[in-house]
Amino acid sequence: MRFLIIALFLVYTSVAENIMCYQTAEKNATMCPDPAEGAAAPTKCFGPSFSVLGGVTNSTYGCGECPTDAAKDACVTCDGAADSACNPEIITADNYECYDYSYNAEKKVFAIQKDPITCHRLNGTDVHCNKPGVNATETYTSNDKGCGPCTNTTAGVCVACDETRCNSAVTVTAFLLPLAALLYTLF
Repeated sequence: MRFLIIALFLVYTSVAENIMCYQTAEKNATMCPDPAEGAAAPTKCFGPSFSVLGGVTNSTYGCGECPTDAAKDACVTCDGAADSACNPEIITADNYECYDYSYNAEKKVFAIQKDPITCHRLNGTDVHCNKPGVNATETYTSNDKGCGPCTNTTAGVCVACDETRCNSAVTVTAFLLPLAALLYTLF
C-alpha cells in the first residue's frame, strides 16, 4: 500500500505544469493549452529571431518547438516557465545606416562600398558602426557588414563609432584634411 501511495505521488509530481508563452493570436502571454491525450505538455516557447542585418523575422509566436515550415534561423525557442513567458514580443527602434568595406588587393587598401547598409536595432539599444582600423590586414572582414560594434578586440584592427553613417570615408577625410593643411603650413 505504501508503495502504491509513493508511486502515485511521484506520478502526480512528475506531470508537467503548463507553461506561459506569447502565442500567435495573443498580444499578452497566456498559458499554453493542454496537450492532446497521450501527448507531452510543451516545455518550450517559440518566436521570431532578430539580427542586426535582417531585423525581426516573420515567424509566429507559440508553444512548443518551432513550426517545421519555419525558414532556417527565422524561429528561435526558449525554455518555458509557468509564471512568465520567455518569448516576449520583439520591439525594435529606428533603423540606421553604416558602410561596409572590402579589401582591394590591387591597391592594398580597404575600399568603402558605395551604398550604405540598413542596420536594425532593438528598442533601448544604441547605434553602432564599425570599420577596419590601421592594423587590419587583407583577411579582415567587417562585422555584420559594418553594422554593430567591433567583435575583434585586437588593438587597431577595428574602429567603432556610435552615429548613423559614422564609419564613412568622409569621417576619415574630415580629420585628415585639416591635419594635412596643418602639416603643410608647419613645413
